[in-house]
Amino acid sequence: MQGDAAPATIVAALRRLARWRDPATGAPPDVLLLARGGGSLEDLWAFNDERVVRAVAASPIPVVTGVGHETDVTLADFAADLRAPTPSAAAELVVPSRAEAEAALRAARTRLAAAATRSIAGPRAALLGERRALERVHPLAVVAGERIRAGDLLDRARRATLALTSSDRGRLARAADRLPLLAGGRVARARGELASASAGLAALSPYATLDRGYAIVRRADGHVLRSAGETAPGEAIDVRLARGGLDATVTHVRDSA
Repeated sequence: MQGDAAPATIVAALRRLARWRDPATGAPPDVLLLARGGGSLEDLWAFNDERVVRAVAASPIPVVTGVGHETDVTLADFAADLRAPTPSAAAELVVPSRAEAEAALRAARTRLAAAATRSIAGPRAALLGERRALERVHPLAVVAGERIRAGDLLDRARRATLALTSSDRGRLARAADRLPLLAGGRVARARGELASASAGLAALSPYATLDRGYAIVRRADGHVLRSAGETAPGEAIDVRLARGGLDATVTHVRDSA
């Protein structure tokens, strides 16, 4: 690309590429590469043309320039999105190397695997926790646990029963040793209390009064006479003595005075 017709050709090519779309996807080009091999200043002058510079600046698609050698600089380089020192360098910038792409892909795969492992680790731990919880409430596990608890309770009950039996046996033995003494003392106290009550009862008994020469006089209806005025001559009375009694008839009533 050189000579007087070169600027118009470059501008037309840029506009045509800006309108082009991929038949399969309908997408425009990702980048435009504007490049030319080395030459004299006159050979590269088309890239200093105002029309070309404006077309590069107005391109809706990113433009990478690679014109001439590393020391060659044109006005199109300043209007482009990126400048490469040579056409081959521009191609390398636009198309990354396969080795770099594979390395980036491997790094991305490694990061993806690590992210997947981290994302799975949490649900896996939760799943294991749920599984352990379900295993604890499984009927067989519950029965086994209850069996162990029942065995422990039976062992504790047996030990408690043996301890209580031994304690009760000891108390029973001590009570048996003390029982004769307690029974003897209780019987002695009861005998003393009985003798005292008997003596008091004898002292209060009306028969003790009869032994001193007194008598109990009743009418035929059983009424105890306490006054001579409670009877009349000719009335039958019963006289109770200390030993035996008398059936009598009142012949005379004396005044109580």
